Amino acid sequence: MAAQRRFWRLRCGDGPATAIRSPPSEPAPEVEIVKDKITVPAIASRKAEGPRVTMVTAYDFTFARLLDGAGVDILLVGDSLGMVVQGESSTIPVTMDEMAYHVRLVARARPRALVLGDMPFLSYQVSAADAVGNAGRLIKAGAEAVKLEGGVYQAATIEALVRAEIPVVGHVGLTPQAVHRMGGHRVQGRDEQGRRRVLEDARAVAGAGAFALVLEGVPLDLAREITQELSIPTIGIGAGPFCDGQVLVLHDLLGLSDGSRPTPRFVRQYAGLGALVAEATHRFCDDVQRGAFPCDLESYHAPGSELRVASEVPRFDTVAAMQGWAEQQRAAGLRIAFVPTMGFLHEGHLDLVREARRRADRVVVSIFVNPIQFDREEDLMAYPRDLDRDVALLRDEGVDAVYVPRAEGMYAEDFATGVGVDRLSVGLCGAHRAGHFRGVTTVVTKLFHAVRPHLAIFGEKDFQQLAIVRRMTRDLDFGIEVLGHPTVREADGLARSSRNARLSDEARQEAAAIPVALDMVRQALGEGMLMAEALARVFRDSIAAHASTARVEYAEIVDSDSLEPVVAVDRPAHFAIAVWIGGVRLIDNVRLDPGQASPSRLGRNERLVGGVSSRSHVATEQAVMLQARRGC
Repeated sequence: MAAQRRFWRLRCGDGPATAIRSPPSEPAPEVEIVKDKITVPAIASRKAEGPRVTMVTAYDFTFARLLDGAGVDILLVGDSLGMVVQGESSTIPVTMDEMAYHVRLVARARPRALVLGDMPFLSYQVSAADAVGNAGRLIKAGAEAVKLEGGVYQAATIEALVRAEIPVVGHVGLTPQAVHRMGGHRVQGRDEQGRRRVLEDARAVAGAGAFALVLEGVPLDLAREITQELSIPTIGIGAGPFCDGQVLVLHDLLGLSDGSRPTPRFVRQYAGLGALVAEATHRFCDDVQRGAFPCDLESYHAPGSELRVASEVPRFDTVAAMQGWAEQQRAAGLRIAFVPTMGFLHEGHLDLVREARRRADRVVVSIFVNPIQFDREEDLMAYPRDLDRDVALLRDEGVDAVYVPRAEGMYAEDFATGVGVDRLSVGLCGAHRAGHFRGVTTVVTKLFHAVRPHLAIFGEKDFQQLAIVRRMTRDLDFGIEVLGHPTVREADGLARSSRNARLSDEARQEAAAIPVALDMVRQALGEGMLMAEALARVFRDSIAAHASTARVEYAEIVDSDSLEPVVAVDRPAHFAIAVWIGGVRLIDNVRLDPGQASPSRLGRNERLVGGVSSRSHVATEQAVMLQARRGC
């Protein structure tokens, strides 16, 4: 079952109230939902033993399965179907044939919940014999009990049904089948005379042998009095919180409405499916008319046929459009994973997308080259862009939506707000790129507000950025899980990056020295070199030996959480580097673990490492290691 536990507590949005069975003080004890079949005796026992009874209307197989899986105790096949299914203005037109049909649909779900069938207008009022015969039809269709409206005047009928071994739930107060006598759907029992009448009806129903009683549309103090007096459970609808249980019409609970009818005061909508259904259908119509549905993945192919259908992925370029889509997914209970990018996607980005797909129901990718995180104008202008290519790649990965905001939409001319994370932003890249991380955290904040994700996935290559975003998300209570995903590397070990495309052939060959140098640092650590300064020298010397035109901007070992520099690697830490090669700035990092003797090698470039056949390289490595050890 989807819901295996629930809390026994009073829910009331208007403040505290005194219950007959006072809800326990926090933390509330968890009450296991009984997995055994719910029976009439089980419902009757709730009066003394609890927990409160839950009842929801159901009219078909599918919703019966869903509601039962969620832990509802009683599925009421209500004559309310006349209004919410058939579009009538009252329940009066519903017939016995229609009730038996819908009871059969719900019973086919074989629910754990008790199936309760409503007896429609004039199916029990004419005579007790008619009542027994019609109730028997509902029982044969699959109902396990029946419900009928009325109190004193129906007591004899209830007795006849009980004698015929048909369990009965009574219904007093506002009785919809008496809508004409009451002059509409009006609250009952507000004056003294009405109060006495409802109380007498409740007593008559209990005295006649009903095992439970629905109280509808009565003041909460009257419902409390009746609940205190009767020995059978009371189930309220518009009767306040003091009953032994509550019932809602399915369509009210889920917000399955087009808004043409007013929502009763007593209804709490737990979802807004009406608007969601309308929007989903609108999108379906739009996709069909644009030729976007069905796509190739939604089509069948004959063996040997090469005919394929070009498909599309939804693109949103405004905050309102992106938020609207995200809210629809959230309202449907779907989990959203978000992968922010600056585009020109590579296998590293796509690996993040695949991880997002494994962890969520919907995947959103943003493509936005953020101008406020670039400290050099020429770097911003040179950043590679190919939106159509990127969207095609994301379409092939099954991404559900792409957010492509416009720069003017993200930052108005008078934009004056920024988000900064102190301490974590000052070292490493922050020491060399003024304002960079303030630009990153500002744009990520805006993207989070637009996409509304449950989960955001960042690559561990940008290690400092990941740490900063995690801290910002925690400090500002975003309620978003930030997940780091391992760095994806080229065949020779170089970290995949959009910037790699800007390397010339010669620079790309020299860049292969970076993973080799990182391997040497980890090898030195495994052989007992612990001092951070010496390990950094191993990296710098290796780069100098294998990439003559490279310039190391920084090579530092920092604490994995605080990003503070460490003196010695006596516990796990991170080695982070930035190297300029051929006018392109490349960053990378590796985890250093002093307890790991022989980590797997990153570098795979035989030109540089050469295995045992490259004696000169081995000798160079040994010399560098020896020199570093002497300085340790």
